[in-house]
Amino acid sequence: MVEMEKITDLAGNVARWESSLVQAITDYNKAMAAFREDHADVIESIQIMARALGDSKAELEEAIDSNRGLFVKPKSRSLNGIQFGLKKGKGVLSWSIKDSLLLKRIKRMFPKKSKQLIKVTETPVKNELAKLKADDLKKLGCTVTGTGDVVFVKVEQTDAEKAAAAILEAGEADTK
Repeated sequence: MVEMEKITDLAGNVARWESSLVQAITDYNKAMAAFREDHADVIESIQIMARALGDSKAELEEAIDSNRGLFVKPKSRSLNGIQFGLKKGKGVLSWSIKDSLLLKRIKRMFPKKSKQLIKVTETPVKNELAKLKADDLKKLGCTVTGTGDVVFVKVEQTDAEKAAAAILEAGEADTK
């Protein structure tokens, strides 16, 4: 059996690694912020170009849509590495009848394909079952395990670490 001294040493290892990780993430965020600051002009020009590209595409799409007669034959063209024109749309499948009626029709009209055309799934919903009383679960044949004491290790965050985590989240949001 391991003594409490050994366990506290292991907890100390976890704390040191966690602290090192927080520091590394903080350093990374500082470096990324400095990079963004040092290259703000480049980042801004990239953003401007991306918006201009989007506007150009929208303008081209509008011009093509307004002049569909120019794209009868051939339906598309290629210029400077850009393909443009008209193509067959993928379409969206929908039905205005109840699912039960559609299922009946599929079974009647396509009996051999019905297994391909109809998805049947029945599975117990664990989250909902977990809400039932233990007696009811037992009657159903369900068992609940792992309700005793379980081992856990959780790093208690200091205010500085919470701030570092917030900075990290903000940095990730900026890069998206």
